[in-house]
Amino acid sequence: QNPELSKGDFRQASLPYFRDIIGALFEYKARRDAKIRENFQLTTIGKKIWETLNYALASRGMVVLDGLEGRGKTEAVKAWCELHLGAARFVSLKGITNKTTAFREIAKALGIASSYTRKATEMQARIEDVLKRSKLMLVVDEAHFVFNQSRRLYSRPELVDWIDTAVCNHGVPIALVTTPQFIVCMTRAADQAEWNYRQFRRRVKRWTKLPPTNSEEDIKAVARNVFKKADARTISKIAGYALLSKRDLSAVGDVASEVRAMLDTDDLSRATADHVHRAIYDFLLPSDKTFLEGMAAARNTGRKSRLKSAPVLPEETGSEFEPAPAPAPEARPGCPPARGRGNLIAHEARPRAAIEASLIEA
Repeated sequence: QNPELSKGDFRQASLPYFRDIIGALFEYKARRDAKIRENFQLTTIGKKIWETLNYALASRGMVVLDGLEGRGKTEAVKAWCELHLGAARFVSLKGITNKTTAFREIAKALGIASSYTRKATEMQARIEDVLKRSKLMLVVDEAHFVFNQSRRLYSRPELVDWIDTAVCNHGVPIALVTTPQFIVCMTRAADQAEWNYRQFRRRVKRWTKLPPTNSEEDIKAVARNVFKKADARTISKIAGYALLSKRDLSAVGDVASEVRAMLDTDDLSRATADHVHRAIYDFLLPSDKTFLEGMAAARNTGRKSRLKSAPVLPEETGSEFEPAPAPAPEARPGCPPARGRGNLIAHEARPRAAIEASLIEA
């Protein structure tokens, strides 16, 4: 099948100290994949994510996975990448992203030089060379950070243009995992910087909108996978808190974190119903309440400051500090009568000391 290869290019994979090394490697991979699947509960949202990632890998194109936070996107993407280590690499962007930090994260994922002495242009050249040769798929989490997060933009999104030209144009598959913030940033760049978004859009083979929430059955399935020895009542309590807080699967993770802190271990097999109850009612619910009250107070304060009217002079009530209104000047012969100006003439005629005294009294 490969005419450029000769018989001399092939050798028997045998080691004197290890019998059937190829079979052992395949067995190790099968055991590792089974362990990953056992520790990860595939939800309906996760199935859609895996289906889209499989399509991107097969079509050698770009896909966008758009979904709300806390729904298990990142865990599903990580699990898929762990099952495709020979074909894909997982990259997570940081909140403050520029070309240097973005290229450093990609270089780390690809296993090439990424020290702080490396310049962005140097890492960019190495990354492009590795991607062109290996065709490894990039799965970029928090992808909305490829855009500048400023409210006002003056330049085009260079990282997005780099993805278009250096990645997609060379047949390197890529998946952008993001929140609805991505389309907001893209629209802002198109409107303010006159960026040609159509070049990016035509390269996206699939723009997948993920469901807004997980079902109660999926949440319970994830809770059972995390708390493997918990009874049905405990699982229902965890699912109830996840639905009440409206934070979906991230709420299950918060319960697990609190229980781990109580047990001082990552092994949740020792968790009891009392641990879960304390985590929810002693820590998580009070924390949620404090946060919501703080947000409400901040919004009310901001609303009051916007509605606060500008200070005005005190009304003229005939106090001892206010002189009698001065008579309007008589019109000169041949001149039109003066237009009414309300109390402006009276204010102008008042002595400055009288005005200051009235302000102090008010």
